[in-house]
Amino acid sequence: RLTLSPERFAALSLVKKLQESGELSPKKTIQTQEAAKALGVSLATARRQLKTATEAGYLHRQGAGRSTRYCLPK
Repeated sequence: RLTLSPERFAALSLVKKLQESGELSPKKTIQTQEAAKALGVSLATARRQLKTATEAGYLHRQGAGRSTRYCLPK
């Protein structure tokens, strides 16, 4: 049986929500501001959740600073 930590479960849920909303797909990237709007959370919360999802391997980070975008790993 596979168990996920609460942080990894939240990261996986974030990716699923973004995919279901159409904001994230294999050919589409998303910025922090777009994720925050799609999820209805603050920028700080979105940034923290995207970081956790990236560290868990559910997302891939491209760029840095204001140009940072997130995509699904290949």
